[in-house]
Amino acid sequence: MGHHIKNRLAIIGAGRITSAHIEAALEAGFDIAAICARPHSKNATRLAAKYGIEYSAASLEELLNHNFDAYSITVSTDAQIEVLSKILPFNKPCLIEKPISIYGNKIQNVLDHFNTKKLIVGLNRRHYEAVLTFKDFVMNCNESLSFSVTIPEYSWDLDPNPNRAKNYFVDNSVHVIDLVNFIFGKIEFIKTIKSPNYELSNIAAIVLTEKNFVGSINVSFSASANTAIEAFTKGKYIQLKPMEKLSIYEGMVTKPANFEAAYKTYTPVLTQFVEPKIQTNAIKPGFLGQYSDLLRICHN
Repeated sequence: MGHHIKNRLAIIGAGRITSAHIEAALEAGFDIAAICARPHSKNATRLAAKYGIEYSAASLEELLNHNFDAYSITVSTDAQIEVLSKILPFNKPCLIEKPISIYGNKIQNVLDHFNTKKLIVGLNRRHYEAVLTFKDFVMNCNESLSFSVTIPEYSWDLDPNPNRAKNYFVDNSVHVIDLVNFIFGKIEFIKTIKSPNYELSNIAAIVLTEKNFVGSINVSFSASANTAIEAFTKGKYIQLKPMEKLSIYEGMVTKPANFEAAYKTYTPVLTQFVEPKIQTNAIKPGFLGQYSDLLRICHN
């Protein structure tokens, strides 16, 4: 019998998130053949020792002199476009951390000049069980449906630096906007309004999906709230709040006013609840799904 040869993956970057990528890639079945970071990177040295990575490259140019089956880009956001532009011409499967860039024109330039069919952007929340259950519900919904998205950024800071908050919104909330497209289908922004006279403005938008679902997206800063995606259809209410937990309600229980409540109450009936299972390993939720997808591209 022949031995199964593992696909050789090169890791580019050695930041805080890199170890989570390595753990997931190993679990998916990759051989971590190389790591590339800045010259004399202590993190790269530590990761190479921890995971038994035999080859450490001191530059991207040095790394690209060798052949690998796939690449994983985990560098800082400001460096990702430059790295990606040097990897894509090799037409190898590649996973890159989100967001690719905070500048839309730079992303569009990559899309215009390179084949990105083998590129995966690291939007790991697509692989959450709660998200997949939500998407399955929407895909099988034949009734009129509307949805609401709540994005409260910097909820922990009442006076954030405006520029830093705006950049963080792009860096972090790309997950939420991606999930809206993933769950409901590609969205088109119909109308967007922001609060006037504020350097850091709240934003409200009306959107329409390719399946003609209508939705609203509300972005705020410093509000005491959780991120949420909610859908409303005949007889049912679906809530993803926070992104890891899904609640599906069907039917209502009404109670008349009495000695305990001075008003009539209406309570939706919870029929299904999905939340993450307790992690028994070091793999970050959703990351294994990403690397399983990357491995499938290697095999196709």
